[in-house]
Amino acid sequence: MRPDTGDTAWLLASTALVLLMTPALALFYGGLVRRKNVLSTIMHSLVSIPVITTVWLVLGYSLAFGPSVAGLIGGLDFFMLRGLDGQLRGTVPALAFVGFQAMFAVITPALISGGFAERMKFTAFLLFIVSWSLLVYAPLAHWVWAEGGWLFALGALDFAGGTVVHISAGVSALVCAVMVGKRLKYPQERPLPHNLTMTMLGAGLLWFGWFGFNAGSALAAGQSAALAFVTTHVAAGADDDHGDVARRADPAADLLAVHVGQAEVEEHDVGGLDRCDRREGGTTGGDVLDVEALGPQAVERRGGHGRVVLHHEDAHGAILARCGPPGRHRVRLPAPRAADLRRSLDDRGPAPRRPWPTVVV
Repeated sequence: MRPDTGDTAWLLASTALVLLMTPALALFYGGLVRRKNVLSTIMHSLVSIPVITTVWLVLGYSLAFGPSVAGLIGGLDFFMLRGLDGQLRGTVPALAFVGFQAMFAVITPALISGGFAERMKFTAFLLFIVSWSLLVYAPLAHWVWAEGGWLFALGALDFAGGTVVHISAGVSALVCAVMVGKRLKYPQERPLPHNLTMTMLGAGLLWFGWFGFNAGSALAAGQSAALAFVTTHVAAGADDDHGDVARRADPAADLLAVHVGQAEVEEHDVGGLDRCDRREGGTTGGDVLDVEALGPQAVERRGGHGRVVLHHEDAHGAILARCGPPGRHRVRLPAPRAADLRRSLDDRGPAPRRPWPTVVV
């Protein structure tokens, strides 16, 4: 039997799409950490590509998809891909299936790295991902996806890695975070993201790659792939629209928080005094600062827009929001951030004016 050319072409294209998701994840995580840890965070994702690919081709695939041993683990029949050349997996070449599954094995430990971002040495991370891939990922993949796996025999259905990739990565990240422990000086010092543009670019590329991740899991260019493809896009788009509708349902929260340079201010509501007054009894647990009391340098207005610049010792924050009618405006900050800001202003006095870039909301 010859492989189906259409199915093979789609699986190879999907493999490339899923591979793209790992650099995309590196951008996503890299933008969320402090500037000094960007390179190490990106490398925690990118290093998974060469390391886990090698582990998967040498031993991982055989443990995951080799002939079952008591339904718990695969044998060593496919060690270093022995005997797979010229073989088929359904309607596609076995080696195409090996490559596609390798991309799943690559991105899963990269996902885990978000649970301990900035807090694990690179050498320790290398040891962790190799051990985890062989001791956790490969057996779990065998249980769920291999025909002899015990969960597969019970009727478990994991179309595109919900159990093998996402649940395993989420639980493992939680365990790692607990074992590593709390961040030093948290919450007194908050590690703020340094570049949300990078994060959004990563998110967009993840969305793009997910078409291969989900639709490619059909292993054929047919109805199942088309359904998974459309569902992936509609579900992501509907979730984004739902969030937008929820924001618009509350006219008092008429703002977009904008990350500017190294600046970020968390969880704030900006509006006229009347709107802030109505939100005094809210459940945000924050504190309200009259930003004009911080000095004339703190507030800049252009037309119907207001630009509130909060100078802080650790991070310089900037918000551009629709401020409504002219007048005094206030910003709601979480209580710890407000206290930090007050201490910083008391210690340093008015901060020098900075050339913040103009952002349009």
